[in-house]
Amino acid sequence: MTNAGAGALFDTVLTDALLADGSRVSIGITAGRIAAIDAVLPAGREQLSVGGSLVLPGLVDAHVHLDKSLIGDAWQPHRAGRSATFSVMERVAIEAEILGRAAPVEQRAASLVELAIAHGTTHLRSHVDIDPVTALKSLHAVLTVRERYKDAVSIQIVAFPQRGLTSCPGTLALMDAAMREGADLVGGLDPSGVDHDVDGQLDAVFGLAQRHDAGIDIHLHDPAAEGLAELDEIARRTQSAGMAGRVNVSHAYALGMVPKAAANAPAELIASLVSLISAESWSPSSSSRCSGKSAATSVAAGPASAPPGRCPAATPPVSERSEPKLVSPPLRLTSRKPGLS
Repeated sequence: MTNAGAGALFDTVLTDALLADGSRVSIGITAGRIAAIDAVLPAGREQLSVGGSLVLPGLVDAHVHLDKSLIGDAWQPHRAGRSATFSVMERVAIEAEILGRAAPVEQRAASLVELAIAHGTTHLRSHVDIDPVTALKSLHAVLTVRERYKDAVSIQIVAFPQRGLTSCPGTLALMDAAMREGADLVGGLDPSGVDHDVDGQLDAVFGLAQRHDAGIDIHLHDPAAEGLAELDEIARRTQSAGMAGRVNVSHAYALGMVPKAAANAPAELIASLVSLISAESWSPSSSSRCSGKSAATSVAAGPASAPPGRCPAATPPVSERSEPKLVSPPLRLTSRKPGLS
C-alpha cells in the first residue's frame, strides 16, 4: 500500500484488479463507494494492489427466508418425517414447532444478513410468513432488519402465505395489510396442493399484485402434470395482466418430474413471461427429490393433532369481515406459439 497525500481524487485506489471479462483495471473508491473503474486512475490517498484478484459485482440471493433462518441460534438437526413422499404441510408443522422455541426473528434474520454480506451478497429477496398466528410480527421484524442494513444490502420482501391463502381464513386480509406496511411482492404457494383451489388462489395473488402494483413470487412444489398445468396458467395470467418480467416461480418441481418433451411443450410461453428460481429434479420411480439429498432428508414431519401445517384455529388480527375480494381480470389470450421441440 502507498499513500498519495491529502490532495488525492480518491480515498483508495485498488490496482491490478481482474474483471470477469479478463481485463485488468484500477478501482477508485470515495466515501466507501466505488467512484470510478478504468485501466488507469490517478493515485488515491491510499493505493493498494489486489494482485490480479477477481473483482465481481455484489452477489444476489434471490430466495431466502429470513424469518425462518436458524443462523445465530442453537443448532437444530434435521428431523425426518413420517410421510413416504415430500409433504409441504408436514414441513410447515415441524418448522412451526422448531421456530416456536427459537430466538427472536430479528436476531436470527440479522445473523443471516450479516453472514450474507460477509460473503459478498448485496441483494436479497426474502419470503416472510404471513398467517393468522404470526400475523405481521415476522414482517415487522424483517422490516427492522432491512432498515438497519440498508447501506450494505438491499432486501426485497415477499409476503408469503405459508399455511394457505384462500383456505386459511384471515390470511388474505393480512396479506393485503402486509403489502401496505412494506412488503414488496405478493407470494403464493401450491395453489392445488395447499389451497386445493387453483383459480381461487391465483385470483387472489394476481388481484393483490394489481391492487398494490407489485410483483409476484410463487412457491410451486405441486408435482408432474398438475404443477405443469399451474405453470402454464401462471404464465397465461401473467400475459393477460401485462406483468411479463414481474412474476417469478420458485422451485417448480414439476419441470423435473415429466418427460423432457412434456416440459418443453409450454416452455416458450413460460420462459417469455415468467422467471424461475431453483427448479429441482424429481425421481418418478421413488417420488423423492433428486437434488443431492436422500429420500430420508427430503421430507419433514412431526406429530400434530390436526392435519400437519394446516391453517391454525386462531382469531385473525384483521377482521374477516374486511377480507378483500380480489379477482384478477378475465384472461384475454393471444394464440400460443408452437412449443419448443
